[in-house]
Amino acid sequence: MKTYYILVALFVISLNSFADGVLTSQNENYPGLFLKNKSTEIKVTINGLIAETVVRQEFENEWNQSVDGTYSFPVPLNSRVTSLLYSKGDSLVNAILDVVPQSTNPGTGTNEIIAKLNEYMGQNAVRLKLTSILPNKLKWVELHYISVLKHANGTCSYKFPFDTKSFLTYPLDYLKIDINVHSDRLITGYDMPSNAGFYTLTSTSNDLKIAYLKQQVYPATDILFNYTIQNNFLNIDFYTTKEDNKDGYFTLIGRPQISTIITNSFPVNTIFLLGNSTSMTGNKLNQSKQSIAEALDKLSLKDTFNIVIFNSYVSSWQIQPVVASPTNISSAKNWLSAVTPQGGSDLNSGLITSINQLKLKTNPSSILVFTDGISSVSPANIETLNKQKTGIFVIAIGNKIDRLKLEKLSSLNYGFVSYINESDNLAVEMSSIFDKIRFPILKNINVTSLNSDQFSIYPSKFPAIYANSDFIITGRYKTPGLATINIDGFEIGGYKLFPYQVNFSNTLNSDFPRKFWAKYAIDDKEADILINGDTPSTVQALINLSLYEKMRCRYTAYVEDTTFNHHVDSIFVMVNKPATSSGLDEFSSLSKSEIKIYPNPATAEINLLFTINEKDALAEKHVNIYDLTGNLIYTIDLSKFSAGTYHQTFNLSRLQTSTQMLILRFEIRGKTISTVNVLKI
Repeated sequence: MKTYYILVALFVISLNSFADGVLTSQNENYPGLFLKNKSTEIKVTINGLIAETVVRQEFENEWNQSVDGTYSFPVPLNSRVTSLLYSKGDSLVNAILDVVPQSTNPGTGTNEIIAKLNEYMGQNAVRLKLTSILPNKLKWVELHYISVLKHANGTCSYKFPFDTKSFLTYPLDYLKIDINVHSDRLITGYDMPSNAGFYTLTSTSNDLKIAYLKQQVYPATDILFNYTIQNNFLNIDFYTTKEDNKDGYFTLIGRPQISTIITNSFPVNTIFLLGNSTSMTGNKLNQSKQSIAEALDKLSLKDTFNIVIFNSYVSSWQIQPVVASPTNISSAKNWLSAVTPQGGSDLNSGLITSINQLKLKTNPSSILVFTDGISSVSPANIETLNKQKTGIFVIAIGNKIDRLKLEKLSSLNYGFVSYINESDNLAVEMSSIFDKIRFPILKNINVTSLNSDQFSIYPSKFPAIYANSDFIITGRYKTPGLATINIDGFEIGGYKLFPYQVNFSNTLNSDFPRKFWAKYAIDDKEADILINGDTPSTVQALINLSLYEKMRCRYTAYVEDTTFNHHVDSIFVMVNKPATSSGLDEFSSLSKSEIKIYPNPATAEINLLFTINEKDALAEKHVNIYDLTGNLIYTIDLSKFSAGTYHQTFNLSRLQTSTQMLILRFEIRGKTISTVNVLKI
């Protein structure tokens, strides 16, 4: 009997957990809701703490008729999609990023299963409508996204949730995983505890490559990968990417010391700010209380603390922080144990109360926020009140949260946000987060650069530096070459300066620093719109950035390339399934003609550097130029060019248009080979 997807138990799944994407049928008469997911390939490239994930999935239309479908993937909250591709005939086609709403799953709001699926996918899902999937044929979808690894006490952790046993009742034909790691710090160990039997292909002091391949796999266990590093007091990883005639992008990862015994840290002042609204009823509140109690046991007599709870009102255990003595800790635990759920969630008042209690403290102070929902808060107002540079660290539980607002709150107030799945061991995860901020070793941080010019830096505020933790700075620069980056601040013995010699040039065969910066920049603009409301100028600025960086925002979405000629869908890559061996191949690549367009942004002219393959030598070839509304405004005919590599210059004054954003599509035989967005300034 044919196996179908079953979603009866979907409502019990954690809303923040996710797994492989699904391809939902748009045809009411399709025998089942989903097209069958036959295989999954996952490739992860890790540089320090930054992971680039590529997920390729194979779906089968088991029906005897063509079907339209919607591909949905629940992208992690701290991630951004960088590209989305799908198969059409023997080609892998880039979905086009356009200024349109996202596709929806059929029956939204009326179909109970679809409603649960949409809730399950979460607030950061990506969707793409795919048309005319032919009967008994296969469709491939490939998704790329960038994210940040968890890191604590020298262990860097990557997670690809793959636990779909609640609604997938058959095995995939195969699961393939490739993980490539580069670390400037010494790699001291690694493991993939979720998948025994992985192969180690490369293992050196700074580089690691492992692979896993298994046939007939039930997707019932999250994929987990960890690697550990060694580090001394304060080192940095520095990555840049820069194309000719364009501004560059950089990412700096700070790696403080890793030690179980810290002797040079400041005393800490910590307020545990606990949301106890009715939505926290049950495990979330109980586990939060347990983790706070365990955190209290880790404090020393030199530290101070208090517990503040917020619902519709705010109340405190004490009127101000007290010494972490055994008597005070015991009393606080007793008070905490009696906390019960109550209505409302006024985080803003809770933060004001906490900041006022810390305003006379001179040592580093932290507010550790426990929340699971949408709370009223003004990040800018809290920033104005936060004169003491108190770090605000948010533990966000679940998926129904004001993600952008909380991230803006933390970035303006020297902290960060940590996301926890309700299905995780909450107390253990929360305890790990507290361990990251237990030992402040440098306060009042300043980061400056000599011999180079940076701009558009994120975050805007630099938190204190903590042992066993990390920090990330990303930005843009104009001038390549060697430079000095200074990180300075005050340690317990006085002023301290750390100079680092770096190279602002293209140090990678990857553009992940650009993708990582774009993720932060889009997050920041979306947060400003969410908090302050939208205006035509802020919306247009966000759209321009989204299209320029080819990264989806709230106003853009991926759509099929309708100019691409329809071919018979087939297995375009994996005609022969991979053999089980230690020498696993990388993803297959398709040879095709290519084009490069620069500079971007452009002023008076653009350069076209393009390669024509033999098979396209006699074909009709164009570069079509469109405005943002999709109107064709110019065509550059390249049909006369035979096989080879060519350079052409095009004067933008020939366009006779005032539009600033241009969409250029390189087309051969009516098929779009690539799309480039050019900003005209």
